[in-house]
Amino acid sequence: MLMWQAVLGLLAGGLILIVSSEKAVDQLINLAKILGLNIFTIGFIVASIGSDLPEIMNSLISSSLSLTQCACQTSSPTQPTASAAHHAFIIPCGSPYAGVA
Repeated sequence: MLMWQAVLGLLAGGLILIVSSEKAVDQLINLAKILGLNIFTIGFIVASIGSDLPEIMNSLISSSLSLTQCACQTSSPTQPTASAAHHAFIIPCGSPYAGVA
């Protein structure tokens, strides 16, 4: 890919983002008026869904990949075990959550 194509793609993506976000805000204001809700309430709901969406997707993806168990760390915290290398996070063995699937 050439440099100008990358820059053009970046600018086009930014323009689409600006236009679509303005359209989304306008439609949310219309929805708030139709439902008789305060605009703040609709904004608060959208912001909370937007902040939780990455966590929800992370949970769905890890569930679909069967990554439900945490690794139990038996070595020092600075030297994780080789079996723990493929897990997303490590819980020390003394933890009440160790071994919880």
